[in-house]
Formats: sequence, structure tokens, C-alpha cells
Amino acid sequence: MTTSKGNSSHASPKAIKGQLFSRIAEGELTEEIRFPNDQGIAGHVFTTSQGLIVDDAYADERFNTAIDKKTGYKTESILCAPIRTPTGETIGVVQALNKLDGAFNQEDMELLEAMTRRASLALLATQTQESAVPDFMRQAGDTINSLYRSILPAKAEVQAVEPAVEETAPDAPAGSETEQISAELAKEPAFQDCPTDTLARFLAHVTMRDVKRGEIIHDIDGQATDTYLIVDGAFKITSNGGKPITVESGFLGEEAGIGLDAYVSECRATKKSRVLAMPGHAMKALAASGSLRDRLIASFSGRFSGDAGARGYGERTVFSEVLESPRLAIGWVLALLVPVLVYYISLDMADFPGTQARYLLCAISVTVVMWIFSLLPEFVPALFVILVSILLGVVPPEVAVAGFGSKSFFMALSILGLSVVITVSGLSYRVLLVLLRIGPANKIWYNMCLFATGFALTPVVPTANGRISIVTPFMVDLLGAFDRTSAKEEAPRLTASVVTGISLMSAVFLSSKSVNFIVFGMLPTQEQAQFQFLNWMLAAAVVAAIMLILFALTSWIIFRNKSNPSIPKTLVVAQSKMLGPMRPAEWAGVFGLGILLVSFLTAALHRIEVPWVAMAILFTLLMFGFIRDKQFREKIDWNFLIFLGALIGIVSSMQHTGLDVWLASQLEFLNEYMQHEFEWFVLMLTVAIFIVRLALPINAVVVIFAALLIPTAVNIGVNPWLVGFIILLMSESFIWPYQASYYIMFISIAGNKARSEDPRLVMMNFAIVGIKLLAVYASIPYWKALGLL
Repeated sequence: MTTSKGNSSHASPKAIKGQLFSRIAEGELTEEIRFPNDQGIAGHVFTTSQGLIVDDAYADERFNTAIDKKTGYKTESILCAPIRTPTGETIGVVQALNKLDGAFNQEDMELLEAMTRRASLALLATQTQESAVPDFMRQAGDTINSLYRSILPAKAEVQAVEPAVEETAPDAPAGSETEQISAELAKEPAFQDCPTDTLARFLAHVTMRDVKRGEIIHDIDGQATDTYLIVDGAFKITSNGGKPITVESGFLGEEAGIGLDAYVSECRATKKSRVLAMPGHAMKALAASGSLRDRLIASFSGRFSGDAGARGYGERTVFSEVLESPRLAIGWVLALLVPVLVYYISLDMADFPGTQARYLLCAISVTVVMWIFSLLPEFVPALFVILVSILLGVVPPEVAVAGFGSKSFFMALSILGLSVVITVSGLSYRVLLVLLRIGPANKIWYNMCLFATGFALTPVVPTANGRISIVTPFMVDLLGAFDRTSAKEEAPRLTASVVTGISLMSAVFLSSKSVNFIVFGMLPTQEQAQFQFLNWMLAAAVVAAIMLILFALTSWIIFRNKSNPSIPKTLVVAQSKMLGPMRPAEWAGVFGLGILLVSFLTAALHRIEVPWVAMAILFTLLMFGFIRDKQFREKIDWNFLIFLGALIGIVSSMQHTGLDVWLASQLEFLNEYMQHEFEWFVLMLTVAIFIVRLALPINAVVVIFAALLIPTAVNIGVNPWLVGFIILLMSESFIWPYQASYYIMFISIAGNKARSEDPRLVMMNFAIVGIKLLAVYASIPYWKALGLL
């Protein structure tokens, strides 16, 4: 709508005489446009007070092309009518542009002029206040649009009935956008039974969006990406063959929140509106708890019952995947051939322990192939070895399943239970928010937080699995707060920071893993007295410092990207407020973790083994309801526990059949290098461990190599601590996920967010082997200075 402010008897004192002003509804411009009231088609109609139909705007010399150039809109045809007062005075004009269905005609003109008579009365009532004029223009434009479409539906394809109305959203309430979003979520009943920590995470994904009248926020068959919550305004929803309905409150686009691939309706704003836009992936995560999903389904089905439109996918089987993937096909072929080769090669070995050990080695070879080619979930091949060992009588059943009754198994179970409380209660997210508030908002700080947390836990949480279960939820929450692009690009580096942070220093601290104490126990009494906790750490200090520096440089090189994830401090503050004060479950998590750390540090005093202290903590959490029955079933990673128990059983079976002794005998060539060429010994030991680690887990490799080399080191005068330390350091390295149970646990907790399949992570794993080797060589002068070499 275009109106004169100077020729009206009720003009504002600030009016500029002889001008028309308009608000743009099409094109890129959002500012007000002023022009002489005798310029262009609008100026001609205003000065002549006669309506005008123009079929080809650029062919009419009266047309003002400057407006199109300024707005980016292409005017083709025009219908323009004057707005007259009851006394006949012209106070403005209204234009309709670019009719889609044919050309403008006299019938259109009569309709438009009839509607302008009613609009003029409202304009006269508001022009005494300049601030009211824009409001009138929007209202009058809405009125003319709705009248035009309701009176003449066939003509409803006119693109713009009001040519110059700026579409603005309703006035925003006071406060930041994040506070407004938080307030709107708090008012919506569907969110009220969602856990506050989950809702705080969800807040990072929600945005406030202003919607213009006529704008479509989702269309039929469009990809279901967002669910919307109406803050203000109204929307018309239309489905194929369905009756249009108008919605003024509640949810829109529920398809994204309940997991459908595509929208089944068109949703168009009928007036200026405001909505909360909520990404589907975040909605699905939030809907996993509470009744939100049920509410979304009820809202969707109540609106379009029978119009499902969901696009499912056929069931996939191992056979169909093999046909589609050459990697899997090759893997299964090798899984059949390798054990046959192993069997016949071992027949020619005179020193091989016997038939039972041969069967066990064949079963392990099948398992290794399955792991390398990822043919099945990691715990399934491990169970295969246990099953073969029992069915073929390789070992007694109690030996094969010994891992499921071991202290390590119950330690892992207890730590996982504690981590459930820490994460479900929101304690881990609260700690993350504290870190985000005190540090700069950049990816360097985010990675430092994750790495440093794992580093700090290394000497006080005696299992890598326990540390990974504590730190990984921090990373998941952090990625959840990033935008999608930044999360995708930065996830591999964050993954490296978490996994390396909890594992890189495992050999540096005596208390980091139970296998460290096994090596410690193999040392002569004199060395045990010399390398207690502090002296062990000091002897490894140079290695630790060099590894830290090289890891930081390598991580920067391998994972460099252009993303700049930044979580606004205002969002962090709003999320902290949403969490509220510490809840009993969070205090239970703090108490359990504190008891676990204290019990470990004071183990020499109370003489109770840490796994049973951890088990007592788990029992307490279960007894007082901090871990509910459903959480115990669903939140604890039972696949990992089966994997861990089976691995321990495999090691027990190797010891029972003498296979571990035979493997150790194949490494006797290292003794000569240890005595005369220590630098070459380090390299050869690293290569040998790397190869054996392809088949055996960390602890088994440490035990085998330590049992062979530490006694030899004592006999030939090489410091046994140094040999044991290098074995621990190199055995911790891995390339593929199956080689490290804590990495399997990490993947199970982080899921697809970790992007663990990124090839740069494999590069990083290889680089860490090199970093450790360089750190050892660089520390040789230091060890010589200490008298260890």
C-alpha cells in the first residue's frame, strides 16, 4: 500500500509534502521507500485519482524502474487503484502485481476499488499519529488480501495485493532471544516432564523464527528437518486430499520429531507469526524421555489420522550387506580360509603346545579377521571363541567363562553404573557448563577441557573403561551444543582428545590400570621399592611431556578445519538456570565418585580391593533408587561387558593351553637386542607388540611380553622397570576399534556423533605409535642421567 502524507487534511506535522511512502513486501529491501507523488504508476494513479491496468510494466513509460532495481523484484503487470476518502479526496493507492492466472481485467479493478473504500476509513482514523500509520498499512493490506482471495478464489494467484507493506513479526518480549526461548519451552506442557538436564541440552538447538504472512515453513514431501512450536500467529495446514485446517497454537511439523523422513502436509502462515524451530534430531533425543513423543504422535495423528506418509526401509540382513560391500565379502572369505591355513602351518611346528592350543589359535584367527573387517559387532566374535573352546573341549567351561566372574568384569559393571547416575542425573552436563563458562568460547578450549579431564582422571580412576565412561558424555553434550556443520567437522578432533586424554598417560601413572600393578609385581624387590607412585611418575616425566607436545601438534595438523564452533555465554547461563540447583541424584553421583577415588588412594590402609568398593557403590545406588530398573537394563552397555568378559576368558584359555608360553618363545630374538642394541630393541619391541596386538587385547600382550622380557632384563643387567614401562606404553596403542575395549565403549556411548569411522582417526592412531616411539628415544639421555641405562 502506498499513501500520501502531505496531501491529507489529517497529515502528520512531520510529513514531507508531495511524497508517497511505501513498505516493501517483495524483494530484498525491508526499509521504507519514499518517492514523489507524481512519479511512476502509483504516482500517476494518485495524481489522476483513476485506477490503471498495465499489462507490460516495462513497456509503459510511466513505470518507475528504479524501485525494481532497488528491491530486486521484477514487475510484469500492475493493477493499481486509488484510496479515496468519503469526500472523494485521494489519500493513497493500492497495487496488485504480477497476476499469475491470465491478465488483470476490469472485474479485478472493481473488486479492488470496492475494498479500498473500507480501508480509507481506517486510514483516516489512524493518520493523526504517525506511529500508527505502519500498523494500519499492515492491517489494511491483510484485509485487502483476505477479501480479494475470499471473494474471487480463482484470482487468488495474484502475488502481491499490497505492494508496499513490510511484513514484520509481532513485537518481541523483553530479554535475550535465549531467555524468550527458555520461557516459551517452560510454558509448553509437552516439555514439563522432560528431564531438566536433557531440556537444557535441547535449548542449544532451538531458534526463534519470524514467519511472514503467506510464507510456507514446510511443504508436502519435503525433507522433515524441523518441528515447530507456535509462539504467535496462525497457520493453514493442507494435506493431499485433506481439508485445510487453521492452527494457532501447539506443534507444527511433528513428522521431524517422531522420526518420519518427509512432511505429509503444507504449512503456510496466514498472518505474521513467530515460531520456535526445533531440529528433528534434537527433538528425537528429547522425546526419548518423558511423554513428549506420545504428545507429538497424538498431535500429528489427531490432525492427519490415516495420512501416515512415512517412508520406511526394508530389513537388511548380513547376506544382503555382503552382496553390496566388497570389504565384507573379502572378510568372510578370509574368515573361512585363515583358520585352515593356521591349522596346517601349526602342524609343521614341532614346539607347538598341542591339539587343544591349535584349535584355540584357529578360533582366535577367525575372530581377528572378523574384528579387522568389522563383520559383526565386536562382542560376537569374542563369544565365538568361548563357544568353540567349550564345544571342542579346548578348555573346561569354567576356564572359558572365567572373565564373567572376574574382578575386572565387576569393576567395569560398577563403573558403568556410576556413570549412568552421573550422566542421567545431569551432573556431567552441569560440570561441562561450568567449564564452558570459565573458558573462552572456541574449539581450542573445548578440546583442552576434554583432554585435560581425561588426563586428570588417569591417576585416580584405575581403568581406561571407567575414565572413558566419565568423559565421553561431556563430549556428547558439547557436540550437541554445536551447530551441525561445526559438529561434523570438529567431532573427529574431539574424539581424539577424549580417547587420547584417557589413555596416553596410562603407562606414566602406576595407578592408572590394574595391569600396571601386574608389571610392578614382576619387578625385583629392590625396583619395587625404588619405583613407587611418585618415582614411577618422575621416571616417565620426560616421555609424558614430549608426548603432550607432539600430540597437540599432530592433532592440529591432522584435524585442521575451518569450523569455528562457539557456544554463546548467554546460552550457557540460560542452560545453567534451566538445570536449577543440584538434585539428590547428582549428589549421589558426586558421593559415589568421591568414595571410589578415596578408596583407591587409601587402598593400602583399608586393604579392600577397589572392584568390590565399586560394587558396593553400585549396590547403594540401586538400593536407594538412583539407578532405576529400566535405566539399569537400557543405559548400561551390556554388549561391552560381554566383550570384556569374553576377552578375559580368551586370555585364561590361552594360559590353560600353554598358547601364551609358546607365543612368548617366539619373541626370544628380542633378548639379544636388549643386551647389546637397546635403541634397536625399542624399535623391534614396538613392531612385535604392534603385530601381536592385532590378535590379542592389551592386558594379554602386556602379560606375555613382561613375563618373557622382565626376567631376561634382570639377568643381563638392564633396568627391568624401563623394559616394563616400554611394554606398557606401546601395548596401549591401537589402530582399529576392536583392539581397545575402552574405544568400543566410547563408540557405544557417543554413537554416530563421534564420527569414529573418519579415516583421520586411523591416521592419528598410527601417529600416536610414532609419537610414543619418538618420546622414548628422546628420553634415553634423561634415563641415562638417572642411572637407568
